[in-house]
Amino acid sequence: MKLYILSDLHIFATLSKACRLNRAVEITYRSMGEPTPHKRIISPHSVVRAGRRWHARGYCEKNKQFRDYTLGRISSVTLLEQPSSFVMKDDLAWMTEVPVRLIAHPDLSPAQESLIRLEFFNDTASRVTTCRGALVSYFIQDIRAAIDIKTQRPPEYQLAVGNIKEIGAWLFPN
Repeated sequence: MKLYILSDLHIFATLSKACRLNRAVEITYRSMGEPTPHKRIISPHSVVRAGRRWHARGYCEKNKQFRDYTLGRISSVTLLEQPSSFVMKDDLAWMTEVPVRLIAHPDLSPAQESLIRLEFFNDTASRVTTCRGALVSYFIQDIRAAIDIKTQRPPEYQLAVGNIKEIGAWLFPN
């Protein structure tokens, strides 16, 4: 677990302020696709904890789309006078509620399946949890549900997504 230091609090506070004021920010960011520090101008609309990490959700001027930015990968942030290019209501993936149906992993024994149903689904066959489209992959990762039951097997995966075809468009690309 990462301990937050003063610069992290400044990043969190500045991004939160930008969201409240509908203003753009310039961030110095590192990503898996571009691991060296680089500048981006984003219009954040939300700061949210998704899984184990905090993220800023916002429109990226460079990529011309809404994206998630892990706060731990932001080394600096500057609040700009420029108003946000796009706001929360413009973010289809954020505004869309997606039902995710969780089931016991099909490869569990009948006794194990019964245990999982009792523990997670109040002794019913499944549970449907609705989450924002942009957060579906984070949610599935966080609860360790299998999206590919052939490769993601018990005991590591006790839950599986039962409506994978319906939610496929909301999953991170491989």
